[in-house]
Amino acid sequence: MLFYKANIHWKSEEEKTGTFCNAENNNYPAALSKHWSKTNASVWNEKLYDAVSYRTTLCFMSEYEPTRGQATVYFGTDNKESAISLLATFKQVLAGTAGDADLQWEETTIFEIVKQHKAAERKRYLADVYAPTWNLLDNYFRYERNIITGTEGRESIQKQSVYGFSEVLHQARNSFADDSFREEIERIYSDKNPKKFYGVPVHYDFCFTDSSAARKLLSLLSQALLENGRLLGRRITTVSFYKLDLQNDEDKWEELETVCRLANGTMLVIDFTDNDSNTRIRRRPAFLNAISEKSDEEVLKRFFRLMEKYHQKTLFVLLENPQQRILQRYSASESMWLSFLQFVEQIKDRVTALKFLAHLLEESNVKDFVPKDWENILTEQEHYTAESVTHDFNSWYSHALQDLVYTAYHGCLQEKSKLNETTDNYAKLQNMVGLKDIKQIIDTILADFQIKKMRQEAGLLIQKKSLHMLFTGNPGSAKTTCARLLAGILKDRGLLSTGEFIECGRSDLVGKYVGWTAIIVKEKFKQAQGGVLFIDEAYALNSDDKFGPEAINTIVQEMENHRDDVIVIFAGYPEPMEEFLRSNEGLRSRIAFHLNFPDYNAEEMTEIFALMLKEQGFTCSKRFLEKAYDLFSEAVTHADFGNGRFARNLLEQTIMKQSARLIHLSEGTDSPSQPLHRKDLITLVADDLAVESAQNYRVEKPSIGFR
Repeated sequence: MLFYKANIHWKSEEEKTGTFCNAENNNYPAALSKHWSKTNASVWNEKLYDAVSYRTTLCFMSEYEPTRGQATVYFGTDNKESAISLLATFKQVLAGTAGDADLQWEETTIFEIVKQHKAAERKRYLADVYAPTWNLLDNYFRYERNIITGTEGRESIQKQSVYGFSEVLHQARNSFADDSFREEIERIYSDKNPKKFYGVPVHYDFCFTDSSAARKLLSLLSQALLENGRLLGRRITTVSFYKLDLQNDEDKWEELETVCRLANGTMLVIDFTDNDSNTRIRRRPAFLNAISEKSDEEVLKRFFRLMEKYHQKTLFVLLENPQQRILQRYSASESMWLSFLQFVEQIKDRVTALKFLAHLLEESNVKDFVPKDWENILTEQEHYTAESVTHDFNSWYSHALQDLVYTAYHGCLQEKSKLNETTDNYAKLQNMVGLKDIKQIIDTILADFQIKKMRQEAGLLIQKKSLHMLFTGNPGSAKTTCARLLAGILKDRGLLSTGEFIECGRSDLVGKYVGWTAIIVKEKFKQAQGGVLFIDEAYALNSDDKFGPEAINTIVQEMENHRDDVIVIFAGYPEPMEEFLRSNEGLRSRIAFHLNFPDYNAEEMTEIFALMLKEQGFTCSKRFLEKAYDLFSEAVTHADFGNGRFARNLLEQTIMKQSARLIHLSEGTDSPSQPLHRKDLITLVADDLAVESAQNYRVEKPSIGFR
């Protein structure tokens, strides 16, 4: 279906009689004109619908100014010929005679139709329109409000520019198009084809790593089809397939089918490249994620059947990555009779890549600043893709704006980048305060990993080892931080494939009903594949109900099933974790490394505290750190004093005390207001230290020995 906006202007009574409403000649009060317009717009909307209801199901006015002789009409139709006939009727109804009105019209989007319909409702232009029209506008576009105007899709109108066969072909050559794409352009422009829309003979699949390159070719394809009458309208509707989250949602299926039906005569792009698995996990219950892979296949089959239903008049275009192989997978498993042409990303030599780069430079708005040695922009390599060339161009472009165009910025970001440089995960671990034994054990683990890899590459027999770990320690002893860094280190060294770090607790692993827990646990292992599954406060699973033991049993089973691609790290307090290990006979034997994180001493706590305030941009006096040391010396004698968490809380409360002191200094009632300098704002003095924080940790640690 095609949608149009028409602006109609006719001679008003003022223009015919020569009497105009203005300050000098107030023959027709503006207020009366405005009131008359609003009260009669709904009547004219009804008249308009009566005149065309047998030819269209969608027609309404969103703007109506009779004293100025102008109106804006939105309407829908099946083809351009019907639109022209409707326009003549609009002129006749509004202007009296068709020849007395000027008219401008253009194709528009469903989004604009919905927006203007809402505006007309607010102005009460539709208050008295017949019920069938009202129901149509209210219900027919209910789905479009969810899909087209939401985050799952977007609409655009293809620009009207006549390239011609030679220009389209030239643009295609400069866009890494393969031979099959150029052959399709030749077929579209062939004299053997009628220049009229009878239906859709073939649909298209763009299989590109770089989706921007695919969209450029898609735009050229749309131009060629429009110039040769192969599409009725210029509207291009794009739907993000995975964001729709179609699994077990019949309303979304109904919405998608409505979009397919309304795309009659136009192009509907289904984007599979926006595959945000995290979005799907958030929007779908956890127990369904475990069967998502199988369900996704069923969703794809149902979608292709939907395309078969509307394939005659709606042109479907698929966007996918080479790894997805969506069309290939479906066509291999199903007897698909839909006709698809697939265009794949090409791998070219340097000569072709330079031509593509020259095209990108010529089209850019900084082409006047391109250096003579522009060929050096392209990285030296054996083969090139559109993605690699575009990456080199974008990298040069960002620097060109700073170094060649806006030269005042030349070099200023280099110093900033040095300040923002981050050390690798191993260096971060080594720079952490204390944890000497932990660092040594992790070094041993890394050495074992590396030697094992060397033996495997040398063709020697290696024995598979369990790499699951147990981290015990009090709160704030850096268990989570070390686990996260360990995942990054193993990824950096090539010992883990993804380095994924999935953190969870009891609430993330147990289900509400019997049978759900095992599915959820398996899904967590799937998410952590190639990385680390960190189960914090794991002892909480050792409960009297049936869900905790079910989770533990499933974890033990999955630890064995995923011993090569998932490292499980259990974490918690020392004594409860010992009870946790006794809860399942096979649990202890599957844990290879037991790392105990000791509490920090006063010296370490002072060093951690000093690093924290330095990272936040503060300085302090020597007396401040001496007072902090005395405070930590007392704090470490109390049970569960919090370790690093205590230092962080102490710093936050200290900064608040400093703020109160500075406000009093600046706005004190006994002395005139004093200006604060930068040094005042970043300096902490001894009186700022929030010594009262230690009051929260007054439970004495049990003594060891005889009394």
